[in-house]
Amino acid sequence: GQVDYTGANAFLDIFAHYKTSQQNSFTLCINWGAWQEVGMAVNTARPKELQESYIENLQQGILPKEGTNAVMHLLGSRLSQVVVSPTDFLSLWEQHNSDSGLLSRLEKVNISKPKYPRPELSNDYVAPRNEIEQKIADIWQQVLGVEPLGIHDNFFDLGGESLNAMTFTNQFQKQLGPIVHVSAVFESPTIAELATYFQKEYPEVFTKIQGIEASQTRITITEKVNTAKIAQLRQLIPPLPERQKTDTTKNKPAIFILSPPRTGSTLLRVILGGHPQLFAPPELNLMLFDTLSERKAAFSQSEQFMLEGTIRALKQIKNCSTEEAKRFMQELEYQKLNTKQFYALIQQCIGDKILVDKNPIYTFNLNVLKRIEAEFENPFYIHLLRHPYGMVHSFEEAKLDLLMGFQDSSLFSRREIAELIWIISNQNILEFFKHVPEQRQYCVKFEDLVNQPQAIVKGVCQFLALDFHPEMLEPYREKSQRMTDGLYSVSRMIGDPKFHQHKGIEIEVANSWKQDYTTEFLGDDTWKVADLFGYKQIIEFVGDREEGEL
Repeated sequence: GQVDYTGANAFLDIFAHYKTSQQNSFTLCINWGAWQEVGMAVNTARPKELQESYIENLQQGILPKEGTNAVMHLLGSRLSQVVVSPTDFLSLWEQHNSDSGLLSRLEKVNISKPKYPRPELSNDYVAPRNEIEQKIADIWQQVLGVEPLGIHDNFFDLGGESLNAMTFTNQFQKQLGPIVHVSAVFESPTIAELATYFQKEYPEVFTKIQGIEASQTRITITEKVNTAKIAQLRQLIPPLPERQKTDTTKNKPAIFILSPPRTGSTLLRVILGGHPQLFAPPELNLMLFDTLSERKAAFSQSEQFMLEGTIRALKQIKNCSTEEAKRFMQELEYQKLNTKQFYALIQQCIGDKILVDKNPIYTFNLNVLKRIEAEFENPFYIHLLRHPYGMVHSFEEAKLDLLMGFQDSSLFSRREIAELIWIISNQNILEFFKHVPEQRQYCVKFEDLVNQPQAIVKGVCQFLALDFHPEMLEPYREKSQRMTDGLYSVSRMIGDPKFHQHKGIEIEVANSWKQDYTTEFLGDDTWKVADLFGYKQIIEFVGDREEGEL
């Protein structure tokens, strides 16, 4: 009964605002907290596990006399909607929408959530055969509220959808450690398929679960990355679609962070988002497409999360709910607004603030960079660099190839894909900068950013002709204002999946690769590009330390 009751209350809220806006009449909707002596809070049965918190809330409830006085007072107002709460509602709201508050509520929901029997499906029930299948089944049963579950049961046939899939991957990661992308559930929607997927892509999981032998099926590098492999990967990068409507007018100036993935662009975005004159949303994923409708069609099913950046930006700009922002975005998609027009809309809405756009995939295609220069008035570019070993190591940890369409390719290993992307992205940026005035280019090394954050950020502010604000160096403050939260409490921010595993700007992150790599494997083409940025080739690895200049 919770869904229909909540829906009815939401309708009353909307109806009150609608009536007030449409005619000169007084329509008021009161959102009441719990009453002590009468009403649903007194008469509704609760599970034993929730009894203690229920009694505590009831003791703080509204007395009938207090409620009557509140009604008489509100009848003299001209408000459409009012919350009447015996507690500090704003503090309660913040508590319930924090990470700890969410986890606490989820635990209570899971305690009281009824487990429904397995529905009739087209496949027979087959019980889990090993510990990894049992672990997946246990989490699915918790998330979906259905038991028992067979290894050939389809997640989506059981009523699962994208938010449930996010909850599952969050729980799996919390219990077993590795970064799991929600695309895994879409690609392998049964327990048996998912167990096989994890065995292939996450062999480290099996060291934590007894009885399962890890297997590593990815190809071993037999030769270093070379010019031929660079050309092969370039052939796999989709071409940029042409604009259907040609428009010679340019959008206002903006700031673009250009870098390969796993280079620290999320950290830099969030740092810039702490400046009062900058608007720095998560990845907008706009420049690859002509229209918003084309963009929506390209990101479906397992890639739907790629659409969230624009919705998060609209939510921030309009100070509205996620659902309201999604509806507004759908209207723009239906109107076939092109991406250049959407950028203009965003810039109009943020007023005097400057838009900061960061998206590593823009650097895969030189024509995307050229489109930026053609469609914005004197944009600024920040080229973010990272040691190739550092980028490759981070890419491997995040298993980012699983989100990029290369995992089915027999041409490259994960490590090769990472190195090739590092080369191609930086080659494209260097070629692009040949045609951009130097005063609109600025280079930042990730290693310098985490070692000397104040000096580097001051330099960036000077480049952008902005005053430095010390709070920029506290990227984990103001989670909502800096847009480091997801659209929903169970979803992740678009960008670095490991961002919230850190507490601040950490020096150790820049050199973590040195603990794991003990053999030199980068190709000559990689070192040629790295040398241009001052990264010198490692002469020799010895044991778990390296000798030679970095």
